[in-house]
This record gives sequence, structure tokens and C-alpha cells, in this order.
Amino acid sequence: KQYVERFVLNDIRMLNKEPLVLVGTEKAVSATIDVDGHPVKLKGFIDRIDKNPGNGKIRIIDYKTGSVDPKDMKLKSWESVITDKRYSKAMQVLTYAWLNSSEQSGSVDVVPGIISLKTVHSTFLPVTFPDEVPFVEVVEQIKSMLKTLITRIFDEAMPFSQTDDTKGCEYCDFKNLCNR
Repeated sequence: KQYVERFVLNDIRMLNKEPLVLVGTEKAVSATIDVDGHPVKLKGFIDRIDKNPGNGKIRIIDYKTGSVDPKDMKLKSWESVITDKRYSKAMQVLTYAWLNSSEQSGSVDVVPGIISLKTVHSTFLPVTFPDEVPFVEVVEQIKSMLKTLITRIFDEAMPFSQTDDTKGCEYCDFKNLCNR
């Protein structure tokens, strides 16, 4: 209850400084990506999409109930997003941004990011990129990363292994499969 109250108050303060138009909540998005001749359907639910009418930027937002370290939203390299698990939250919201862009026509300036409800200020933490590029190029990078990641998942020579971090196992839908 405290997280939600704090979030609403912070959102009101932010809206007083910068007007935003709510575009959607819990938006279902999906797209098919071709990986080595195999169509792979990806889907998700975007928690919130809003738009700044002043500058036209669209924010793709994922809410997190846990803490998010702002440095985990600052990508050091494109490859690090799929090789370093601390960027998993960034990867998730980047995937949502790619899924949403596959449904849009034309060039739109999109800013994917996270709002951590546990953080005192509950502010928007945008994903920052290793280099300044227009979002249309970011979309291509995301697509490339997704293809690389899916190719690794399909690679029979790369076995799956259990995570060393068992905190998340308590809530995992697959904990019975790996006996955690």
C-alpha cells in the first residue's frame, strides 16, 4: 500500500512538471522473429505507455516491485545486454519496445524504461545506450540481440543450467521441473 501511495504522489509531482498523456496500460504486444528460418513468436504485456505531447516522446514502462539499480539500465555494450544478467530488466523493457515498434508504422521516438515502486522516488529510469543513435537503429540492435539470444537457446550444444541465485526460485513457475 505504501509503495502505491508513494508512486501516485510522485507521479502527480512529475505530471505537474511535465504533462504526459496515458496511451495504454497492460497492452498485449506480440511479433514473430525469424531465427535461421524458424519463426519464433514473442509476446508480452507492457505495463504502461505514455506520451509527452511537448516533445512527442513515447515511454514504454515496466513497473518493478523490487529495487532497480539505475546503473543496471545503462548499457555498456549491446552484447552485455544478453551476456550480463544484471541487464535483464533492461532487456525485458527493450524487448517490449521492439514488440511495440513492430506494431507501429513510421518513425517514433521511444524511450524504454523502468519504474521501481520500491524506490523512494519511484522515478522513471530510462535505458541508456552505449552510443547515441536514433530509436529506429535501437530497434535493429534489439532485434539482432533477440536473434542471438534465441539462437543460443536453440543450440543443443549449449546445455541449460540451473541458476546460482535461488531467491527467484521461490516464485518460479518451473521450480518443480528443476527440483528447487
